[in-house]
Amino acid sequence: MKRVNSILAVILLLITAGCGGKYLNGDLIIVDVTKSYPKKELYMQDFADVEYITLESADEFLNQGWVRFVSNDFIFVRNRYDRDAILIFDRHTGKALHKISRQGQGPEEYLSPVEMVFDEDRKELFVMDYASRKLILVYDLEGQFKRSFSTPEEAMYSNFLNYDRDYLFGGNGGSWDESGQKFHILSKQDGSLVRIIEIPFKQKVTLPVISPSGYWSLPSVRSLVLFKNELIITELSTDTVYRYSLAHGLQPFIVRTPSIHSMSSPGEVYFSPILMSERYYFMRTSKMEFPFGAKTPEEELAHLPQKELVYDTKDKAIYEYKLYNADINNKTEVEYIRSRNNSEIIFMYSFDAYKLVEYYKKGELKGRLKEIAATLDEEDNPVVMLVKHKK
Repeated sequence: MKRVNSILAVILLLITAGCGGKYLNGDLIIVDVTKSYPKKELYMQDFADVEYITLESADEFLNQGWVRFVSNDFIFVRNRYDRDAILIFDRHTGKALHKISRQGQGPEEYLSPVEMVFDEDRKELFVMDYASRKLILVYDLEGQFKRSFSTPEEAMYSNFLNYDRDYLFGGNGGSWDESGQKFHILSKQDGSLVRIIEIPFKQKVTLPVISPSGYWSLPSVRSLVLFKNELIITELSTDTVYRYSLAHGLQPFIVRTPSIHSMSSPGEVYFSPILMSERYYFMRTSKMEFPFGAKTPEEELAHLPQKELVYDTKDKAIYEYKLYNADINNKTEVEYIRSRNNSEIIFMYSFDAYKLVEYYKKGELKGRLKEIAATLDEEDNPVVMLVKHKK
């Protein structure tokens, strides 16, 4: 495997050098992680379509909007406080449909169903048991057990995606594992390993997990971003961010400068893309400078020097940005989480009902979000916002 990695690294260097700093689909993007860039304000609606779904507030389906997967027809939610339950809602109407409660230690049960994938064609739900068994269990929409299989190499996936009709995609976070990023393509039928994708590097870089004050603290780094039918992969041990697709394989995409290997610790700057759209590539840097006197990990992380960057594909320029929702006129910056396995979606977010009611009473909403808020009670289920690639 080391020989394969070495050969792959040489091939990538030859591609980059031979194209004058270009990869197969265009120019490499160079990001100086120490530089201050011009400021830019963005609104989601300028580059994306926005969809709101009100989750039905049926008694057994009350939740905090912890969405784990969005398919064409369904939304799968895990309740933060009733952690054994998987709640299934209709994506088009928000109607509560099914509740799967299969927590336990039996052969047909899961311990902690954090990551999941839904196969729309076969109507099969793949659940990654995140606790200790490194097991993938398969259920139908009613929660009936169909089969299970162990992950290759006893891997525990923090990234778990629907690769295509026949295969799943799983990978580790790569930030703490000395072997670096490793991604598996595996069969949906029996979990057999079809392909391994590894990112070449010379020297391993891992995230610091213990800060000077002794707290468990980590900067925000996203190792994998879904961009339509491509995967954007960040391995901290290399200065190159790669894109991967079935058609083109692994290609250089973004290069950071200065090198992570040239920085001393503490004070190093970590970099990764966080969201991808056709017009804008959203990125983030985190500098490891902890605030003096912080009393909690949250205080430390809240004060880590971070920059939110965006590459404008039209201007071919990088900016520091603030992102807003045109349906909320109080200039609250948009919060987001990753797309959860749907190539149609850039990112999503769950609004607490009480917050939307508060905005509505203050006259701070408009459009579809205002219409929805007018019907809400403060104790209702959250409203899921899907920010999608423009059609």
